[in-house]
Order: sequence, then C-alpha cells, then structure tokens
Amino acid sequence: MNLRALSAVPLVIAAAFWCCAVPASATVATSPEGAIYTGEIKATAGTTELHGEAFSVSCKTSQITGSISTHGVEVPAGGSISTLDFGECSFPVTVVAGGSLETHATSGGNGTVTSSGAKITIHGPFGINCLYQTSNTDVGTLTGGTTAKLDLDSSLVPRTGDSAFCGSSAVWTGSYTVNTPDTLLLDTKVPDREGHFVTTDTAATKLIGTQTETDKLEWTIDGFDGGMVCDEMSWETLWGEETKKLMTVDEPLFAGCYTTESNEKFKLKMNKCFFWFYVAEKTNENTEQTSSLICVDPIEIEHPKCKITVPAQVFDEGITYTRITLKDRHALTIDFKLRLKRVKTDGKECGGAGDKGWLEGSLIIEAFDQTTEARANITAT
Repeated sequence: MNLRALSAVPLVIAAAFWCCAVPASATVATSPEGAIYTGEIKATAGTTELHGEAFSVSCKTSQITGSISTHGVEVPAGGSISTLDFGECSFPVTVVAGGSLETHATSGGNGTVTSSGAKITIHGPFGINCLYQTSNTDVGTLTGGTTAKLDLDSSLVPRTGDSAFCGSSAVWTGSYTVNTPDTLLLDTKVPDREGHFVTTDTAATKLIGTQTETDKLEWTIDGFDGGMVCDEMSWETLWGEETKKLMTVDEPLFAGCYTTESNEKFKLKMNKCFFWFYVAEKTNENTEQTSSLICVDPIEIEHPKCKITVPAQVFDEGITYTRITLKDRHALTIDFKLRLKRVKTDGKECGGAGDKGWLEGSLIIEAFDQTTEARANITAT
C-alpha cells in the first residue's frame, strides 16, 4: 500500500508518503520527485463521540498529530501519535497515551486506518471512570484527496480498565479533516516515474494542450447511456526548464459539452483541479504511465438529469504518450484510458448511475517559445 501526500499547488515539490508497495505490504516514503519524506501529519475534528454502555461523552473539538516513522519492505506506513487532544467535552477526558496509526490502502486513493496503544479515560457521572484502549483496532476510512478525511466508522474500542459498569467496549464516531499535508492519497504500488519530459529549441517554454476532432476526451459514468464530450478544451502553462519529471495540466477549460446519446447540454467545471503526469523510465517500452488528479474542490459535471462530482484520485495505469510531428516539431499525444475509481452522483434523476466511471480519449501537447511564440519540441523519454 502506498500513502502519498501531495501539495495542492502545481509545480511545487511536496510531501509524498508510500506504504505497502510491491511486494505486498512493502513500504517507502517519497515525494513526486523521489525524495524520501517522513513529515508531520495533522488532522482536526468537530464533534466526536464515544458511546459507552453506561454513558456517552461528546467533545466539540479534537486534534491528532503524528508522523511517518515506519516504512520499508513488509512494513505498513505508519507512526506514533504525538498529540491526541479532546476539548469542550460533556464529561472530562484524559488521554493517557496517543498510541500509533497504520494505513491500509483499498483503491482510488482511499484506505482504512488502524490504531494501537491509544488509551483514553472518560470520567463519567457518579464517580464512574472508564479506560478504553485500542489494539490493532479498525478506527475508520480515509478518503484521500485535497483536504483528505478520516471518517470514524462506528469503531468499537475495547474497555481495558476501571469500572465494570462501563461495559466491554464503546463506539467511537466522528470525522477528522487532514490539514497537513494539503493533499493525502493512498496507493497500492510504487510507480515507475524515473523518466522525463524534455523540451528543446527554447529556454522558456509555453505548453499548450488542445483537442481536435480525432483527439478528444470523453467522460462516462457507470450506469449512464453513452458518454459526455466537449467540442472545446483549452489549457496552457509556462515551463522554465528543459527537463522535468512532472508535467501539470492546470485547470483546463471545457466548452460546448454534450452527451453522445441524446445531445443534451451539460457544463464541466474543473474547480481548480489539474492533472499531474509522470514518465516511466525507458518509456518507449513501458506504456503504463501514471498520473494523479489533484483537486481543491471536486470536478463538477452538471448534467440535465444528474449532478456528478469527481474528487482527487490516483491512476496507476491508463496513460500513454505518443511522439508526433506537427509543423516540423515534436509534440505529444496523451492517450487516456483512466478508470475513475471514485464518482459521486446527486439528484433524483441520476437513475442507475454508479460510483465509478471512465475518462477516455486523447489530447495534444505542443511546446512554444514564451517570447517569440516559435514552435519548440517536447518529448517523453
């Protein structure tokens, strides 16, 4: 399993955690550029509750702080909790020990979290004290992305001491928002990202992405008839180096969007979402390129029958690069066959829409000199 933390700002190298790579349960910690990272993770919550058999306690605030300290072959990414606080509680709460957390990836940048060694004493009514302690306890589900969330899935925390009136366990509920790092994603393997994008004939490049009649992206949602395409797509970014490991497609704009089956109009709002593209080493022999969809807010597809949102997620395959020639210069065609592992639909007319989908098709990336607008070369190698 891979735990990655990425900055929400394009072209800024940020924290990236990986856990449980190949072989299963292997772990490394790395950034988008390959640097090992074991930085701090902070999460805060609004109301959290511990529902015991004798009484329940409700706290209006809570904070968790920790860092990645374990990673390596057959070691899940995890670490000790340095801070576990609860505030404004209906009964006094004493944190005896913060314990440790481990992450376990599922799919689509998501995963589960387990806790061990956390000890909490609740000082209840009539002098009843209840000591609860986690031991490889499943505490919740991590939904990865920008502003990742840890939802406590009615976790059953054992009672290990104090009054027998407390019963054998209590149910922990609530939701934590990850504030540091900006974006946190779980993945299942460490991808090959040792290749580069290379531009020539200019020191300062402007990259432009376009669609054509044959190179066009199509969004489909499981359970919907047909797909959704847009006649127009515009995107450009400035690039000040000849060689980079990371290329970002920053918040492309789409217009003239319609469904392929009924020609119904819809709007596609990227909402500060952008793609990160990487190159595998010796990419001509490795077509399973990787990418990430990074979003401040989820993509919104406003369809006449249904509102669809696509949050941040990771793609371990489904991207290929093809070098083409346009007006005597090298350009790239990026071919997409990305499985959207997390999709949310909202509306009475969403019908049989599922929670997954596809982004398929292609777009063209061209390079130009920032000053003269002369054409330049761009390749993936």
